Amino acid sequence: MHRRRRLKKQYRILLRVIVGVAIILAGGRIVKGMLANRQTTQQAEMDQAAGSSSATNHSNHVVKLGNTVNVNQALQTAWQKVLKGTTANVDIAVYSPKTGRTYTYSVKQSDDATFPTASILKVTVMAAVLHQNQTNGTTLTSTEQSEMQAMIENSDNDACTDLLDNVLGGNDGNDATYSALGMTGTTADMTGWAMTTTTAADQLKVLNAIFYGADNYLTKSERTYAMSLMSTVESDQDWGISAGATHYQLKNGWRLEDNGDWIVNSIGHVGKTSEQGYTIAVLTNDNATQDDGEKVVENLAAATKTVLN
Repeated sequence: MHRRRRLKKQYRILLRVIVGVAIILAGGRIVKGMLANRQTTQQAEMDQAAGSSSATNHSNHVVKLGNTVNVNQALQTAWQKVLKGTTANVDIAVYSPKTGRTYTYSVKQSDDATFPTASILKVTVMAAVLHQNQTNGTTLTSTEQSEMQAMIENSDNDACTDLLDNVLGGNDGNDATYSALGMTGTTADMTGWAMTTTTAADQLKVLNAIFYGADNYLTKSERTYAMSLMSTVESDQDWGISAGATHYQLKNGWRLEDNGDWIVNSIGHVGKTSEQGYTIAVLTNDNATQDDGEKVVENLAAATKTVLN
């Protein structure tokens, strides 16, 4: 009898030990899951930096490299520092093929502030004309080539107007391009193409079609042609996103507003090749002078290069 009691007691002790171990193991898995969920939540929160900003994933273009959260934080911090105390409206967007992400930041002095394109619209016009020729199975005429070159390299307004009116069908001739590339934040102005409103993120979509072949909108030869024009702009027009860079391809836009302030925009690609660099768009308006606007753009561009270099 005593021996049986001892065995039963030993059995109960062993059973308690087994149950205790099972509980500990299960608890460990629960805690591990809770920690993983917490880390995921913290990372999502870190991706949303202070201000109107975001980091969007486009990893279908390239393999992600590095800590994308840290890149976003570094860019947001750098941009906020540059724009501290600004009285202008500013919208910046950058796409990095190294991380496969788009980073944005915006400062608006009023909720209804918009960003007119001025002459950066000419990049979309160029892409639209090239795509139309591709669709129709035609090539650029000598006149179209001359106007395309003048429009991009010299920012010739008459050349842009002629291509819009006679090739694309008017100020809304870019609408098909906006739709094809998902440029939902861009709207044509029927009173004048320079007052088309857009966003920096939308401008990256047309830039990425040129420099990264996004959406297969342009052929390789069309992309090469567009890049060559953007790499040979007149020397007095190569300010802007080129700040601090040795290799770049760009198009700028500037326009005196009715209230006496200035629209100053700059878009393009920084780097010798698409894989090495990044696309960037900086839009500003309500600048007191053109020089003020250029300084804002160039300070943002230089800060961006420091982070992404």
